[in-house]
Amino acid sequence: MVKKLLKHEMIAYSRTMLIIEVIVLGFALITRFIWAFENDSVSYSIVSVSSITAFVISIIVCLVYTFVVAITRYYKNLFGREGYLSFTLPVTVGQHIISKLLIALLYCVISLVTVVVALMIAGAGAPTVEVFKAIFYLAERYFEIFKINGVFYILEVIIAVISILASEFLKYYACISIGQMAKKNRVLAAFGVYFGYYIICQIIGTIFMIFMTSNFALTLIEAMMEFAYKHLFATVHIVILGVAVLYALLSVVYYFVSYFIAKHKLNLE
Repeated sequence: MVKKLLKHEMIAYSRTMLIIEVIVLGFALITRFIWAFENDSVSYSIVSVSSITAFVISIIVCLVYTFVVAITRYYKNLFGREGYLSFTLPVTVGQHIISKLLIALLYCVISLVTVVVALMIAGAGAPTVEVFKAIFYLAERYFEIFKINGVFYILEVIIAVISILASEFLKYYACISIGQMAKKNRVLAAFGVYFGYYIICQIIGTIFMIFMTSNFALTLIEAMMEFAYKHLFATVHIVILGVAVLYALLSVVYYFVSYFIAKHKLNLE
């Protein structure tokens, strides 16, 4: 049943995202076609700038809408009218949340790949060749400097990025879950929860910045800088993995907030 749930999520995403991705690739082809007739005329400049502007906007829409679809899917499918059907399926609340998270992460990758392919299409020819030459040169220099550490850095960064994205999605899920407990104006309540969370984070950040100016914090920073100077490669590992662990812990907290509310405080429309 979980496989069917994932398949259903994929289909739901594809209905919207596939159109946007085709539009992005279409604008990439149009832009490349226009560039093939490059000249100094005013009319060409207007058409060229217009196509580039449309192409850039389509890329932004594609990336942003990936998040929008993920958030709206979570709300409508679990707490909207679809929720009456969703919660009758023979799957657990946790499987509902995880399936939505996995497809959201998958479509982040798909959207990113679409953008990269679109950029390659738009810059096909000499520009793309030069970009690849630069990438290969930088990659060669990178592995010359960091050697085996470079491989682990890449893997650690991928893990950290996944952890950050998962945390962001689950944070919105948690805000929506708390907001749906309101009797009226649930979307507005979800925005209120997010705004309240943002204010709390700002307060904590301000307190932390004040703490960082204390003598103890300055002494600690000095010791950390000395350690980083002596063990640079190890410090990079610690920082990247530290970020990954931090956001993974936040993801766990957000997940259990969403799980608890959907399991014990469900309040469908």
